[in-house]
Amino acid sequence: MSIRYQEAETTTALDALMEADRICLFWEMFEKLGDDCKQVMRMTFEERSEAEIQAKLAFKNEGSVKQKRFKCKNQLAQLIQADPRYAELTGS
Repeated sequence: MSIRYQEAETTTALDALMEADRICLFWEMFEKLGDDCKQVMRMTFEERSEAEIQAKLAFKNEGSVKQKRFKCKNQLAQLIQADPRYAELTGS
């Protein structure tokens, strides 16, 4: 096995580990969200329409769904960025 092959293999393995750590951080912080945010975000991940989310979660209108999703995404981003692992995982 050549040295170049070993380096490429190591880099790929490290990249995979870093990605796995990022995913773990995301889901750990996701679990800290309130139930409403989790439901809105899960339905968004499932690519459900705003009308469907509105009907399922009893929002007043589709605009309310957009506002809630925006707030939840911001809250999730803040939780992730506040975690000490964030700087390590992003190289910041």
